Amino acid sequence: MKPYISKTAYLVLAVCMLVFPVLGCAGSGTQSKGPSYPVDSSVHTTLQQTIVPGTIAPGSTIPSSAVSQYDKYGYGKWTLAQGLPLDPRTDIMPADYSGASVTSKAKLLNFFAFTDIHITDKESPAQLIYLQQLYYPVLLPAPFDAMGHTPWAWQTSVYSPVMLYTTHVLDAAVQTINALHKQNPFDFGISLGDAANSTQYNETRWYIDVLDGKLITPSSGAHLGAKTIDYQKPFQAAGLDKTIPWYQALGNHDHFWIGSLPVNIFLRQAMISDTVMAAGDVLLNPANINNPMFYMGVLDGSTPNGNIKDAGPVVTFNKPPKIAVDPNRRSLLRTEWINEF
Repeated sequence: MKPYISKTAYLVLAVCMLVFPVLGCAGSGTQSKGPSYPVDSSVHTTLQQTIVPGTIAPGSTIPSSAVSQYDKYGYGKWTLAQGLPLDPRTDIMPADYSGASVTSKAKLLNFFAFTDIHITDKESPAQLIYLQQLYYPVLLPAPFDAMGHTPWAWQTSVYSPVMLYTTHVLDAAVQTINALHKQNPFDFGISLGDAANSTQYNETRWYIDVLDGKLITPSSGAHLGAKTIDYQKPFQAAGLDKTIPWYQALGNHDHFWIGSLPVNIFLRQAMISDTVMAAGDVLLNPANINNPMFYMGVLDGSTPNGNIKDAGPVVTFNKPPKIAVDPNRRSLLRTEWINEF
């Protein structure tokens, strides 16, 4: 991927957000070696319509990992609703500003933005899946702790069924952008960080390759289910329209393990290990990374619903759970991450 302008431009946003120009290169149809998943040709913005979640009946809470039961209990169902108004942001204008006398309008820029894509290697041995199951496994709003904070373990960076389809979700978003670009051309786009979920090379490459319209192999290690399970099968990404320049920001998940901890030697080795990682409650205390209390688990790519396996207290295992090694799971330094673009 090459910069779309001749001189390198790095901008610092806020404290540590790095932004730089890149150019998406849509793949050609002749390169396709897998199925593609076109979105509906009729796309809408939230000015036109929104979606609202369905109502869940009282007493129908289930574990978040019980994906096969979602439809039965109404999870994932939604309906269309009316669009949202476009609110004039006069609150960012001087106190004495009034728009009452404005009689004409002009467009300054038209751009797209997305953030927190969190492309995830669901089969990586270095995850924290078990902590979400341990603390609050049901699909309810997480309770507040004594200090009024939501437990960290509820965060979807730890476990969410969408981890099975992160590359597919990005591909659908890119196709939506392309369709909107045909209706009203974008001047540029910006991705605000957290392209990867946990600093891994393969996560970053999947992200870039989806935007570039390449063939995506959304599995790692032994590539379980790559021929039989829909979310594991290779597919052809559509690719971002190559006429749209776009910018990329560096997010916390792109250079911190699961967005929280600097990648030390232990974590760097755990990502490319043949054994599922064992650690303590690092969300409560980062020092627990050195306390091997729980095997953190992986998602089983050979199962239709991505069942959690190899997770639980270490004392309940006869031997450490093994996994196929994949060197592409290696953690990237910030400079290495930037160079991928």
